[in-house]
Amino acid sequence: MKMTIEITHELDDVEDVIISRAGDNIADELRSDIEKDVRCIVMEKIDAQLTALVTETIEKSYQPRDAYGDAKGEPTNLRNEIKTRAQTFLGEKVDKHGETSRHSSGPLVPRLDHLINEIIKKQLTAAVTKEITAAATKAKAVMQQKVGAIIAEELMKPGK
Repeated sequence: MKMTIEITHELDDVEDVIISRAGDNIADELRSDIEKDVRCIVMEKIDAQLTALVTETIEKSYQPRDAYGDAKGEPTNLRNEIKTRAQTFLGEKVDKHGETSRHSSGPLVPRLDHLINEIIKKQLTAAVTKEITAAATKAKAVMQQKVGAIIAEELMKPGK
C-alpha cells in the first residue's frame, strides 16, 4: 500500500510556520529564564532584609521586667538573654534521667554532662551491638561449616 501526501502550502507559508514556532519556543525559554532570574533577585533581597531584621532584633537592647512590670536587672539584648538561659539550662543539676529533682536519691550532675554521657552511651551501645552482631554472624558461619564437615565425614564413613 502506497500513500501519497500532497503538499499544498507555499514555501513562504512553511517558512512563516517555522519562524512562528521557533519564535514561540524562544519566547517560552526566555520567559522561563527571566522568571528564574527575577525569583533569585527577589529572594536575595528578601533574605538580606530578613537577615538585617533578625540581627536588629537580636541586638536591640531592652529592659527586663518582672510580673508587675517593674524593671528587673540591667538592660540586655536577646543574644545575651539566650546565652544566659542556655548556660543556666546546661548547668542545672539533673538526675540519671536528665530531670531536675529535689528528691533524687542518686547523684546529680550538670545537664550538659548528662547529655554528653547519654550521647556517648548511645554511640557505644550501637558500636558494641554492631560488633557483637558481626562476631555472632561470623561464628555462626564457622559453626555451620564445621557441622557440615562433621556430617559429611559421618556420611562418608563405610557402612552408612
